[in-house]
Amino acid sequence: REFWRRWHVTLSTWFRDYLYIPLGGNRRAASRNLFVTMAVAGLWHGAGFTFLVWGAAHGAWLALERRLAFWQRLPRAVRVLAVFHGVAVLFVVFRAPGLPAAATYLSRLFLPPYRMEGVPAILIGWLLGFALLMSPLSALIADRRFVGLRVRWQVAATSALLFFALAHAGAQIDFIYFTF
Repeated sequence: REFWRRWHVTLSTWFRDYLYIPLGGNRRAASRNLFVTMAVAGLWHGAGFTFLVWGAAHGAWLALERRLAFWQRLPRAVRVLAVFHGVAVLFVVFRAPGLPAAATYLSRLFLPPYRMEGVPAILIGWLLGFALLMSPLSALIADRRFVGLRVRWQVAATSALLFFALAHAGAQIDFIYFTF
């Protein structure tokens, strides 16, 4: 919930006020209302099945989160890592040209062989995600003091992230909203 409250405040507020609440909000079938609202939000990003699946998956996730009592009892770091990786996986679907391509991308990411020069790609992704979350940059962006790791580990995590970014600086990456 926290991710979606902070992600796109004006768009989320619009969907809440003009779709979620008129559907019944929290008073009537809240899980269904979350699912429908997020599926429509997915379609707002583009008219395609990938956008619909992306929105519906987030809606299902939000609805499930409300029903799982143990979720809030998990340590914050575990919840942050789960949300980070869940959102990252769903963005694969969001950016894919179609559902078959999304399935191919995800199978290449999670099913063997998923190696990049001898190192599992999923391990690299997890380590980079962890490095970003545990770096001082993360605390600076969130405008809070980071207290989870000692300074030397924060420096090591940030250095690893910077090294990877510089190593891939020449990669061609299009700005996502140029396609809309």
